[in-house]
Amino acid sequence: TRAFPWITWLYLQAFVPVIVLFEEVRKYAVRRVLVPARVPVPGLGAVPATSSPGVEVLVGPETTGRTRIPFVERGPPILLPLTLQGSGEVAAAVALSLADYSGSRVVLVRLPDLGSSVQVGRELERRIEALARGSDTPCQVVDLPASDVRRRRAAVGRDLERLAERTGAETVVVPVDAEVFSARSSRGRGRWLSGLRKRRIVLVRGPGRISGRPPRLRRILIPVLEEFQPEPFDLAASLTATATFPAVDVVVAKVIRIPQIVPLYSTYRPESLIDEERELSFLRALRSRPILRLLTPKILMVRDIGKDLVAFAEERGIEAILLAGRWEASRHGFLSKDEREVALKAKGTVVVILPAAKPD
Repeated sequence: TRAFPWITWLYLQAFVPVIVLFEEVRKYAVRRVLVPARVPVPGLGAVPATSSPGVEVLVGPETTGRTRIPFVERGPPILLPLTLQGSGEVAAAVALSLADYSGSRVVLVRLPDLGSSVQVGRELERRIEALARGSDTPCQVVDLPASDVRRRRAAVGRDLERLAERTGAETVVVPVDAEVFSARSSRGRGRWLSGLRKRRIVLVRGPGRISGRPPRLRRILIPVLEEFQPEPFDLAASLTATATFPAVDVVVAKVIRIPQIVPLYSTYRPESLIDEERELSFLRALRSRPILRLLTPKILMVRDIGKDLVAFAEERGIEAILLAGRWEASRHGFLSKDEREVALKAKGTVVVILPAAKPD
């Protein structure tokens, strides 16, 4: 090899200041054009420019002692009706997770008096406000007009639909109790939801009264009882977007009922009854989705679907069970018979996703 002449070294060194200057100009352009400036924002977050008339600020992100990037609304708002059910806080946590994922704001809707005391409503609103302060998503509130006592349940759905049209909301997160999933009582309790068929509805039934803040749902079970539905997987992706392994555990379980009469050999070797590759073939539909890397696929062979699936969830430490609902099953709790058993027997949080109904 032969060393470079000294004049060549000087020639190469002359390019160093040019390269450094080019890199500094590039970083300056990125900071000014692509990344919003980080500015201190004291107190409550400001109402986005896209806010609808009549919607007031309830609470914004907690910013005391720190700086943050100003909120930029990238997605349609998410409605959260304040139904005064015991699942209100859990539903608020779900709504905030969805809003964080999609860059939306949460509109908390005060419903007219449905038989609950004003004191309970204010306490729930304060707890939701405290929950919202820990998020980077602004939360706002709007009141629905009171309607005649005899028609108020039916009117709630229509009024919420008008509000959704006015604000551009596509998702409504509704806290419910377990009776909504019961075939006997769902017809009366869930009738008002039919007015929101054009929206995606997320029904949240919490575990009851909880102490402290409701946990962010990170340990999730998605049972596939009949046909594959993508909605629970999309919701799981939203709930776990900011989670990291091993804090997150998303189990997708293909549930197979064991026949009443099986060969003796199959009793001890149940895997002989199934074709694992065929039973889990629905995962191919998720190949392009980031949630696939977080999934733990399993095949559960059970005799009593409701009892055995709930027992598996408790043993695994599952925090929420996600199910896909159907509008055509509105008279039966929006679920099939087996799914309804799971929703009624589960001790933790149950979330049922109703996709927007297709126009006739």
